[in-house]
Amino acid sequence: MTINSSPLGENPSFEDVVKARRSVRGFLPDPVTKEVLHKVFTLAQLAPSNCNIQPWKVAVASGESCKQLRDKFVDAV
Repeated sequence: MTINSSPLGENPSFEDVVKARRSVRGFLPDPVTKEVLHKVFTLAQLAPSNCNIQPWKVAVASGESCKQLRDKFVDAV
């Protein structure tokens, strides 16, 4: 069974795709739950990879670890 969840319909034109594109620059301050992260990573494993090499490496940081990592990125820029 295939479920088409695209708001653009089944066969959008290139123009439709380009016009519907957006970049999110604002995020809620609420942390993402472990359940949501687990679902995202589980679904991501189903996505194709370049030449089927499966180069997935994921690190999740929260709390103080996340703040320290963010500060290091900011300092590096």
